[in-house]
Amino acid sequence: MVAGSIAGPYLSLAVIRLYMKAKNLTGVEMLLSNLKSYHCADPSRVSGAAPTAEEMRNKKVRKQYEKQQLEIQGVEEQLVSNIISGTSLKTMGVADDIDVLVTIALCVLFSTVCVLLLTVLLGVEVGYAPVSACVLLVGYTLVVLLKLDSFATNSRGRVELAVWLVSLALGAGVAWAVLMWAPMFKVSSGLGRDKVGLLNFDVEAAARGWDAIINNVRLQVEKRLDVPGKPWRTPARSVALFVCTVAGIMTTTLLGPGMQYARLLHAALNVPSWGAKYMQRGRLAIILMQLGFVLPVVVVLVQVGPVVTYVGLPASAQQTVMGSLLLAVALVHLLAITPLCQTYLDGALTDWYTLLHNGRVFEGKMMNVRLRLEYLRALLARAAMQLMSLSLVCLSLGLLMAVSGDMIHQLTDVTVLPRDWMLSKFSPALVTTLRAPFILTPGNANTALNMTVGVAPPAQLSLEEEGLTGFEDEGLFGLTEDGTALKTGLAAAKAAAALVVEAVMPEGRAEDVWLFMCQFIGWWACLVWSVVACASMAVRRLGLDGT
Repeated sequence: MVAGSIAGPYLSLAVIRLYMKAKNLTGVEMLLSNLKSYHCADPSRVSGAAPTAEEMRNKKVRKQYEKQQLEIQGVEEQLVSNIISGTSLKTMGVADDIDVLVTIALCVLFSTVCVLLLTVLLGVEVGYAPVSACVLLVGYTLVVLLKLDSFATNSRGRVELAVWLVSLALGAGVAWAVLMWAPMFKVSSGLGRDKVGLLNFDVEAAARGWDAIINNVRLQVEKRLDVPGKPWRTPARSVALFVCTVAGIMTTTLLGPGMQYARLLHAALNVPSWGAKYMQRGRLAIILMQLGFVLPVVVVLVQVGPVVTYVGLPASAQQTVMGSLLLAVALVHLLAITPLCQTYLDGALTDWYTLLHNGRVFEGKMMNVRLRLEYLRALLARAAMQLMSLSLVCLSLGLLMAVSGDMIHQLTDVTVLPRDWMLSKFSPALVTTLRAPFILTPGNANTALNMTVGVAPPAQLSLEEEGLTGFEDEGLFGLTEDGTALKTGLAAAKAAAALVVEAVMPEGRAEDVWLFMCQFIGWWACLVWSVVACASMAVRRLGLDGT
């Protein structure tokens, strides 16, 4: 099962890659197609060879040359718009990285869909198959964002590096306080209710879940080597230290994306009157961009204890709501990339108008305008990478929560599976045999973990080894006419399952590790992004940005 969980996503990756090659598709074309860019008109179509000094003595030649210069100036001041071709998109910076990220994201989606189909339609438990692809997508996204923060060797580059290091340390420190100290603070949720924890992230449960995974592997190794060992115990601080390091890195990488989103949203909502004909976005696009600005704030509020208590959200549904909101953030941000990137390109029109009508006249002015427009166009892929970063992180974490937490359990814990209905037409006994191991009960709640690490499920262990005998010969499941053997068998099975769980998984569950990391890292990413975006939007709304 471990091999399947690792190799499955990469088989999906190969399928997705082959399909994109067959269709001649690239990730950057899928995201940034049909975008309109602006550039200055080419003056070479009206320019000719400059007259010599001897020819300039002729008044007619001199007049004609002056008229030609006026035409050239008029052409240089004109803007031309065209659709960016696929060839141009492929040559932009970080275009290759965007291709890789889009391919991995499609692989994650494909793997998750396969998991859901196998689980819901066929009732087959496949473990945590998309885990490796999800981790790869988050890690590669952070690596690409770190590549964008290339620091120069001058004084400005050193200042940026210092800011980067300070934000890294500050982010890790605040994350440590949230994990280790915030649960200790009890605040009132209003309406006379009892006090609740400000932020409740159970790092202790995550440590116990990690211990369960390690101890399962340790027991298997000890059983094969016949070497006794001690149970593994991981301090909660070790898990918190690792997660806080990831949170610190995420803090530094999401500063730029948050400010970029706020700047483009402000530009889309405040189109100048002279450019309304060219720069006005549609109503649906505006709603998507505003929704993408608000949803991360909602994700942050879902984990605040007083807010959860006030709205009456039960603890059992909190993980499902969190995973659904993360997927909603990913979907909305992906849909909003096209209008946001078009707003970014429309910034060339604003710059052209500002530079052309600022009243300053100097030699090479139009050359500066032309270079500015080309610069904006060349950095389109960089802006797109920043805009899609949060959606990729939320997509990975949301899907990982869907396949490892209560969301997938709610899908599998149904009365009748489509597979059961199909098999019941041919063999009802086969349905019972196949369906029983996947019904979530206290006796087999650890089946998914045992299958993942290669441990035999408790139902397959011999009861003689635990000293529990006397009901095996009573028939299938110990059924008799008076039901005595059934009660005895159920009690013995429950005792055997308790012994197995105590021996194999003393305290924790494997899924607690993934749920904790997805829950906290997703919440932290939305928190950092929301704080930066809201602060940037406030600065622009108050006119403090100098524009």
